[in-house]
Amino acid sequence: MPRKAFRAGLAGAVVAASITLASAPAFAGNTCPNGGTAKAVTGKSFTVNGTSVGGNLKGMTQRGSTVTATFTVPKACPGETISLASYNALSAPPYTHAQINQQTLFDSDTGTYQPGTYTQTVTIPDGPGPSSKTTVISGTTVEWAGHGSDVLPCTDGGHWVLAPSKGVTAATLTVIGVTYAMTQIGDGSWAADSAGALTDTLTASAVYQGDSPQDVSLQLSHCNTYSHYQVDFSSSAVLTPPWFKAITPNPLISSDAQ
Repeated sequence: MPRKAFRAGLAGAVVAASITLASAPAFAGNTCPNGGTAKAVTGKSFTVNGTSVGGNLKGMTQRGSTVTATFTVPKACPGETISLASYNALSAPPYTHAQINQQTLFDSDTGTYQPGTYTQTVTIPDGPGPSSKTTVISGTTVEWAGHGSDVLPCTDGGHWVLAPSKGVTAATLTVIGVTYAMTQIGDGSWAADSAGALTDTLTASAVYQGDSPQDVSLQLSHCNTYSHYQVDFSSSAVLTPPWFKAITPNPLISSDAQ
């Protein structure tokens, strides 16, 4: 059975560069292959850049970050092969089978473990990405009036500029319901990068604080291209392409991707 076969079954659920924590691919999720209803690993937890994020990777990782998995192999499941691995992806999730097969292994940590508690660590591929998400600040709202719409559509995201904005002290950008922190560029503008596809039906706005002596407008400057990755915590060995055929049942326990 191909080692990476199970990942085809994740095509509709995973996001883009991948980390995989896995053990022998013959059983479902966190179920021990030889222990009936026993779990393959217990007490699993993760840290990202040294900060605890609990027992689920989803929505917790970032480009270029270091991920550590801590897990316990119970007495009912001796000899477990556990792997943590990261992958480069060519696009954002969700993935098709073809896109999964285009992912490449970036980093991995693997071993076969007897009962006990262990840690594994990998690094996520680094590269350009969208601005950090935040909450909308209170202040003056500027609705996007279509300035820069000639660059649409954008498949990966867009670069947004709020200007002229001399006197503005803080600003946030909201695109299709997601809010990003804006960063000041010189004295005359604030900018942020949004994630996801943009079409001519998009909605966007900015909120700023401070005093601006001129009318402030929001413009879509250009489309962006980001790096992508995926993260999986699974009961299977390190998986390498091709893995088009799905393993049944699926050994995925936890995952994240961007």
